[in-house]
Amino acid sequence: MKRYAMMQLEEWNSGAKRIPLVIRGARQVGKTWLMQEFGSSHFKKTVYINFDNNQRMKTLFEGDYDISRIIMGLEIESGQNIRPGRYATGIRRNSGGTTGNVLAQIF
Repeated sequence: MKRYAMMQLEEWNSGAKRIPLVIRGARQVGKTWLMQEFGSSHFKKTVYINFDNNQRMKTLFEGDYDISRIIMGLEIESGQNIRPGRYATGIRRNSGGTTGNVLAQIF
């Protein structure tokens, strides 16, 4: 299963138009590990932000989706400079009892 999931992420990464990828599944099955492992092995730098109990990050995505504002908010939260095209950003969120992860290469 681990190799299959990693192959799916590699296929996503090699696509011409990568859109944010949502990784969903039951609790404690390795979604976060998969995101972090893929990010560290395929990108120069990976930023991981956990949205659980983080009101600042929840608020960041309310309203408009101005990418410059969102990247600035992610940079402030992570303490890292995010350079488009080079870095993967992993976001973990929990809503209504379901857990999901988003992996996005920022362009």
